[in-house]
Amino acid sequence: MGDDVYRYEINPKKDNWGRIGTSERRWHEIYAVNLYTNPQSYSSDPMTGNETFTDSGTADKLFFLNANGTNRNFNPSGTFRAGFKAYVKNIGTSGNITFDSTVSKQVVFPGQLGILLYDGTTWR
Repeated sequence: MGDDVYRYEINPKKDNWGRIGTSERRWHEIYAVNLYTNPQSYSSDPMTGNETFTDSGTADKLFFLNANGTNRNFNPSGTFRAGFKAYVKNIGTSGNITFDSTVSKQVVFPGQLGILLYDGTTWR
């Protein structure tokens, strides 16, 4: 066990509902998921043309894109899991980035951040 893990021995007592603890303090068993995974990131500064991206296998991915003075398309390609989030930051000073240019057509203007969620069918 690491230094940040603590273990207490208190001789737990079960009650009629399956909860454990002492007679003064009871708690429930929980399952937790680490939502703060190491983020994946990608940078294209400057973009030389329209680009695509694929599922990174993580819950989300950060994209830092510079449209380089021209309107560009940035499209998802392939299969994505429902709940995948794409954070698209247009780091350029001019030129718009259109995310999913064929279906949802979300525009990220210079200096703005677009947070796009895939619901299993459509990017929103």
